[in-house]
Amino acid sequence: MSNTVEVSGQTAQIKLSGSVDINTTGDLRNAIQAVPTSVKSFVIDASDVSYIDSSGIAVMLLAKQVAERSSATFVINAVSPMVMKVLELAKLDQVFQIQSVASSNDQKPASGSSTDFSDLF
Repeated sequence: MSNTVEVSGQTAQIKLSGSVDINTTGDLRNAIQAVPTSVKSFVIDASDVSYIDSSGIAVMLLAKQVAERSSATFVINAVSPMVMKVLELAKLDQVFQIQSVASSNDQKPASGSSTDFSDLF
């Protein structure tokens, strides 16, 4: 699991993977807040996230706020199906600009046709 913020030119690329939760977001929050105001684009890649809790969602909101303060664009370039479910439940899919949802080939339920959301929270 690694969560990183890389700044290249005028773009801040935020790569999330594995579990994005209260135990893993502290350094990520600091890195997002340290992004230079000269950055004009924030891009989040959450395609490899297997679990996200409210602190992970808060990190996404923080990145959006930092982008807005700098008049930068903000987009989530890819989200895992699990993250998309959480964003939809919280109605944040209407707040964030989401460009794509990652393939769900490896993340389909093992059996049954119903979706169990208990592991999301």
